[in-house]
Amino acid sequence: MSTIEIILAIVATIGAGSSGLFAWLSKKSQSENRLVSASESAKQEQQVQFYAQVLAECKDLRNGNQELQKQVLTLQSEVHKLRDQLEFYEQNHLANESREMLESIFNDFIQLPAWIHDLSANKWYLNDAYCKMFSIKRKTFWTPINIFGRYDAADAVKYSSNDMQVVEAGTTIEFTERVRIRIMEPRCDEFITGKFQKTPLIINSRPYVAGKMLEQVHE
Repeated sequence: MSTIEIILAIVATIGAGSSGLFAWLSKKSQSENRLVSASESAKQEQQVQFYAQVLAECKDLRNGNQELQKQVLTLQSEVHKLRDQLEFYEQNHLANESREMLESIFNDFIQLPAWIHDLSANKWYLNDAYCKMFSIKRKTFWTPINIFGRYDAADAVKYSSNDMQVVEAGTTIEFTERVRIRIMEPRCDEFITGKFQKTPLIINSRPYVAGKMLEQVHE
């Protein structure tokens, strides 16, 4: 074999080796590209699943927040109802206590005969001392009594005239009055003379007179 042939053979061998190497490198590059593409696809899929999970959790949180707001509104409504019930109870409880307090003042604190006269209804609310002195029976202080119900109109007006004078004057006035010892009996012929103090009260445009006997006057 000549030198030229040997060189050509070597070149051919090298060429064949290079062609195989290039083919192997090309296949390796394609394989690596496929691996990279698969890895990127997996990452994208993971990201899609992550975002989907985040969106689902956000939706659950939003639904939970709406339910919580409904519960808060319900609780607020119940609190308002309880507050209204409490205010209603306190107002009525105070009203009842005020009545009891006023009754206790007239019966226990004021030892002398005392009363409240409702001029519009012509009714009297009398304390125990008044009932005892003037022979009147009633259940409680708040049992209304028409003292002059059996009297002639002229006599009833005469007895009530001083009360009207107090209301018109708008100030406390003391009177000396002569009344029947059994005041509800117009035919009673026993009298008592006393000094009485009377004070006008206007409640909701309604006239009242609060009075008490200061002392008995002996004639």
